[in-house]
Amino acid sequence: MKKFGSPTDSLATLFLTAVMFFTKVLFSVILSFTGATSLGCILKS
Repeated sequence: MKKFGSPTDSLATLFLTAVMFFTKVLFSVILSFTGATSLGCILKS
């Protein structure tokens, strides 16, 4: 892990990592939710 010159750089990197992680988690939740919903609809019919 390389050191950054200014604290703003590391803060931006940390923020970017958090955003990417949050997006990935959100996408997984939405994907599993829609998958479960469509599966429920198929089983119901």
